[in-house]
Amino acid sequence: MQIKVLSNHWSLGRPSVFCLALCALLFAFCPSAGAQPTAKLPRIGFLITSSPEAIAPRMDAFQRGLGDLGYVEGKNIIIERRYANGRSEQLPPLINLKAAKQSG
Repeated sequence: MQIKVLSNHWSLGRPSVFCLALCALLFAFCPSAGAQPTAKLPRIGFLITSSPEAIAPRMDAFQRGLGDLGYVEGKNIIIERRYANGRSEQLPPLINLKAAKQSG
């Protein structure tokens, strides 16, 4: 028995259409990779005995220096500031607050 090939083109018969639909359905339901988890940002903490107003020029200069190095607060670095407003007795609670935040 000889088989005569009438065409070299692929024909989409019922089994091929079913396989194609099944593959598309499986692909649609496969778990996606999703976004990469965000990296933990570097964090700088300041415990300052004076008020925010008194230290503002130094903080501005510090932030400009970080900017020169490519750091932008809130985007790729976090800066936390705690002020005692001239009352050194407030430093221990501020330190404890910082330590509790780190362990949590």
